[in-house]
Amino acid sequence: MAANPIKVLTDYFDKVIIEHGSAVIQEKHIALLKEQLGLVEREKINLEKKIEELETVNHKLKKEKDELVTRIESYEKYHRGILHLHQEFGVLWDEELNMYCINCQKRLKYSSRDPSVFHCSDPNCDNKHTLRDKQGTKITEQQAMDLLKARKK
Repeated sequence: MAANPIKVLTDYFDKVIIEHGSAVIQEKHIALLKEQLGLVEREKINLEKKIEELETVNHKLKKEKDELVTRIESYEKYHRGILHLHQEFGVLWDEELNMYCINCQKRLKYSSRDPSVFHCSDPNCDNKHTLRDKQGTKITEQQAMDLLKARKK
């Protein structure tokens, strides 16, 4: 049996139409993807600029912080020169009964666990100081201040 020529032509045209339709759809998808890629590339450029701006700001802030730390350290050195520090109970004291680190002469900060333990405020030093009386017994800051005030009288 011979194939029906009309059926053969119809099948061929159907195949060509389907392939053509697929190609058109594929072109539309490619165009959409190119458009989206362009948007992503523009966003990437904008984000890179923003990163660069933020890095510049970060650098300026770090430089400013370093300058301020230097100024504070200079002020503290000058201030310590004016204050007459003396050692009692394992720490240095000024005339207003503020406590300072024996090693670096920076202010001490409180320990959250023990009222007789204090830490240096300088993170590079970070020494721990325990207030003790002459017998070696732990005392609180208030007890130490009371003893210092009693000696002044």
